[in-house]
Amino acid sequence: MIRCLILMLLASVLFFPAAALSLDEVRSRLLQGYGLPLRWYNVERPPLLVEGHDPVDDGSSPRHLLKLGPGESATVWLPAWEILRLEAASGPLAADDLEISFSSGGGLYRLAAGVPSSDGGTLLFSPSSPSPLLARIVRPHRHKTPLAVAAYISYRETLDELAPYRQLVTLPLERVMLGRAGRPGEDTFWSLAANQTTAVAVKGPIRIALENHLVYPEQESRRSFIYRVHANLDGKPLQLLEFETGPDMEPARHDGKQRRLLGRRQTGYLNVPAGQHYLNLKAAVPLYVRLLLQERPDYLFPDLNAPNTSAATLEDDGFPPLLAGSFAGLGDRELAETVAGRNPSPVIGQRAALMSARDNRRREGGIVGAALLREEGQRRPDYPDVRNRAEEFSGFHTFYRDLFPEEGGPSAAPAFRWFLPSRLAEPDGHPFGRAVGEQQTTELVRMLAGGTFHNVPFGNGTAYLYRLPARFAPSLLRVAVPTESLQEGAELAVQYDDSPPQRLVMTRPPELPDGTVPVLPAEAGLLMLAESHNSPWPLTLGGAFSGIGAPAPLLGAAVVELPLPHHVTAVRLRKVGGDTKPLPVALQYRTSGPYRMAETEFLEAESALGQGGSTFRAFRDLVARDAQTANHATPFSPLAERREVAGKELESEQLPLVRLIRSLERSYTASVAPPPTANARPMPTSAESLESSLNAARKAEKRGEWLNAVEAWSIPAQSGNGAIRRQGLFGQIEALIRLNEDYLAEHRLKGLFLYGEDAETRSGALAVLERLYAGTSDSDALLSLRAAAFMRTPAPEFLRAFGLTLLEAGERELALQAFLILSPADRPRTAMLQTALRLGWWNSFERILAEGASVEESSLWQGLRAMSDGRFPAAVEKMRAGGAEGIVWANHLEEGLRIRSALADKNRETRFRAIADWEKWQSAHPGQRVMEPEMGAIAASAGAVSLTNEARDTWFHSLRAKAGQPVSLRLAGPVKILIEARPVHPIGSRTPLDGWLQVRNGERLYVQPITRNMPAQGLAIVGDKLHSAGLKVERDIDLGPGLHELQVSGGSLDLLVRVNAYRPALGCRPAATHHPGNPFSRSGRPLSGGSATDQHRACSGQRAHPQSFQGRQGGTAPASIYPAGTPERYSATNPLAGILTQT
Repeated sequence: MIRCLILMLLASVLFFPAAALSLDEVRSRLLQGYGLPLRWYNVERPPLLVEGHDPVDDGSSPRHLLKLGPGESATVWLPAWEILRLEAASGPLAADDLEISFSSGGGLYRLAAGVPSSDGGTLLFSPSSPSPLLARIVRPHRHKTPLAVAAYISYRETLDELAPYRQLVTLPLERVMLGRAGRPGEDTFWSLAANQTTAVAVKGPIRIALENHLVYPEQESRRSFIYRVHANLDGKPLQLLEFETGPDMEPARHDGKQRRLLGRRQTGYLNVPAGQHYLNLKAAVPLYVRLLLQERPDYLFPDLNAPNTSAATLEDDGFPPLLAGSFAGLGDRELAETVAGRNPSPVIGQRAALMSARDNRRREGGIVGAALLREEGQRRPDYPDVRNRAEEFSGFHTFYRDLFPEEGGPSAAPAFRWFLPSRLAEPDGHPFGRAVGEQQTTELVRMLAGGTFHNVPFGNGTAYLYRLPARFAPSLLRVAVPTESLQEGAELAVQYDDSPPQRLVMTRPPELPDGTVPVLPAEAGLLMLAESHNSPWPLTLGGAFSGIGAPAPLLGAAVVELPLPHHVTAVRLRKVGGDTKPLPVALQYRTSGPYRMAETEFLEAESALGQGGSTFRAFRDLVARDAQTANHATPFSPLAERREVAGKELESEQLPLVRLIRSLERSYTASVAPPPTANARPMPTSAESLESSLNAARKAEKRGEWLNAVEAWSIPAQSGNGAIRRQGLFGQIEALIRLNEDYLAEHRLKGLFLYGEDAETRSGALAVLERLYAGTSDSDALLSLRAAAFMRTPAPEFLRAFGLTLLEAGERELALQAFLILSPADRPRTAMLQTALRLGWWNSFERILAEGASVEESSLWQGLRAMSDGRFPAAVEKMRAGGAEGIVWANHLEEGLRIRSALADKNRETRFRAIADWEKWQSAHPGQRVMEPEMGAIAASAGAVSLTNEARDTWFHSLRAKAGQPVSLRLAGPVKILIEARPVHPIGSRTPLDGWLQVRNGERLYVQPITRNMPAQGLAIVGDKLHSAGLKVERDIDLGPGLHELQVSGGSLDLLVRVNAYRPALGCRPAATHHPGNPFSRSGRPLSGGSATDQHRACSGQRAHPQSFQGRQGGTAPASIYPAGTPERYSATNPLAGILTQT
């Protein structure tokens, strides 16, 4: 049970001060006093019957029968959470008489075993699915006679509100009427502005429901985030109500005046004691609110129709401490037992789940919280709101992560694809759209499902093996097959560890009526992106999309989600039956990452803490705090001051950055021991001898006699003092660099930086190391160096430098965290603007421009924002007012627009010339470059592994390169790439490895030496107890125009390989034309027949035949103008420049 699994985990994470969310403890307890009526509906006709012969009247009983001959099937619609019951027309119904499988609407079905009734005449199937399914009932060919069965669908009739809140309280605010188009009636709400306080008189004892809708801030790009309502009674804190919301699903919600994007309706509950009181409400975000009172009693004839136990009785009896208010004195075990007791409350479970997800002290808090809520929902079918909340919570806090097979080969043909998973609406549901805000387009698009597909092995003798990392709660495994690749009659066998395989069968996708496929948020985002950027070609290959995700084809996919217990360590997958054609399959598991605050949340917390450097001081103390101490939360009162709440939240937000800094510092300093003490140094040499040694060293340098220079510099380095000693130390290091003894030079520099005798020596070594790493493009070493510098001198300038390095490495979110910790005066303006622009932190973006930006700087950045939004004419106008830099951008954008027009020209020669122009154009892209993973470049490998760093709570894939089985890459240039490789070491080995990283591009061979390579500290290969990953070796390569096929190998060494590309930090993407990482998109002709909307419908399965994607997946259209030029390499030849003259 998940409750037992996370018993002690929850005890240490429940420290956020929040009251209950939308679930009502009173209603939960009242419902427990009644049974849940279970009804059965006979399948007689559509919509419950999707495919198959119409059921016939039994004649002898009031039921309809499905008559199935050998090989015949029928498909019925099963609502969420319901049960399928099959009853034989007469006699027993054996388990093998029928094959029952379930699908989410695509052509991939999971076979299920039924539970027989005591009389043997009925089989029950309970898939426990949170979404509707198709149930396929097949009479196998092995049977020679037809079979008649009655199919029934369960229906649980939940009770209405037993203790309703009816009495509306008038508030002294502007009245707002909310309704839905096409539906009668309106609800009265009142508009509560951000940070506005409203007061109302109430008489207790009374329980109050506070219903509210978030009015989304116009600059907030996040769809889901947390907000609070502070409730005070007679000037004293009563409760801090906390809500987590997403946009309301239905777009017709309005406020009677101006249409606004609203959050889903949320409800919090307040208990007011006896007496006359004044209730004050305040929130940091704009809301539509109303108060509803629960009358005592609320029934016309209380003695006849009131519940067995009244709401008033429950309220008078009181609630557990976790609900009633303070839990400061509640011990860890008591707290855990309250959550996991014999009769636990789903309201407490919901609160515990949210606290778990938001506590970055613990790994995978989101998936733990989702599992807890899902179990609460299964335990309480009488309270369906719990299940709904569980699914909403899972969508907010969890995501799917790719799994790669351990062994591969050329036949695996890995390919990254975006896909729209199969899904269904309820059979009696009504079509609805989605309310979306223009400012949320980017986040909507980021919700698009993507995965790496591999061709699975065929037959019983071979299977792919996928290793799973350690997990803390049960979750889900998703199997995805492209709709166009489904093979009639083929099966997939999915095996957990040594358990019996689960069978997935394939068939043609069913023809579904219009309106039965729900619109995904990502679909809405894609269509909005297409409209704003005028992208008529495949959206996910377009220039607009390339600024959000890696360009790749968009597919429709049949998916199946399988329960994944937390103890499973390996999954095996193979294909059984069907033909021998390749079958691409993507395997993914559901997990979670650290919680990230939305901009609105952060600004609220920052406002509560105030200015004056308190955020930086708190972060400095957090980094310095012992790691073990930082992992133990101290419970405190839910009525804590707003400032205390904000401090706790920001501390949790910063923990991933703290982990990274600590881990980098430990790994950087582990190999460097303190130098001998001063007493161990040789006796001072006379001034004459020191001067003679200095002259000899200088003469040796002039003659290029670097070995003699090392020896000559050793005397002042060991015997000198102050400036003379520093000259000797740095002179020796320069001579070692000239002798290509880089390892020894770096080691000595690290010793001086960490243990130098004076500040000048330490700062000088730091500066040399920075230039040394920059000159070799060693971003990892530079990041580790700056982490160590901050740990030793926790000053704003070092955190600023660390954040800038994170940004160059493509870690935008962590870089933004680092910048936001600094005071506004210490934040790097340009980097902040760039990061805010890419992450959609529009309030911060506008605030930075308003704080001292020149007219030219403001115009430039407003133009860059307009360009990212697809408003190209406005962008050009703003850029031309942005000074010299703005003019460069404007000219470049106008050239891109010209190329876009030429690429769509009907003349073939014009299109080919435009491709050549594009290659020159994108390589000259202005602005900084950052590293990004090149997801679409992998063509083949010897397999893949997952690497984890527990200290940093990070996880990534690497591809295997073995002797005779290199990693094959396929890219289109011009582009600059970075190949990183880690040699594979025997576990526990302390023997360094030497060899070569070899990258072959046609006839050209690039090599990088691997010298004295040791296992990387803290890095583990998932599921492999025999090997460890070594330190990273990198090689950057400039690829010219054209298609490039590269092979990466290590000769006799086994390597773990990743590939990155240098991409513009601020992309200029005026067109949907071509992307260098997708060579299949180099064709010069547009996609025939299809607007963006047509292609979206094809991929989503809305009246789309599988054949409608033929040719589209292969990329017959140019993909995207996605600039991928090459930054200038560091040109300094002497990293010690300036040090000797300063000393």
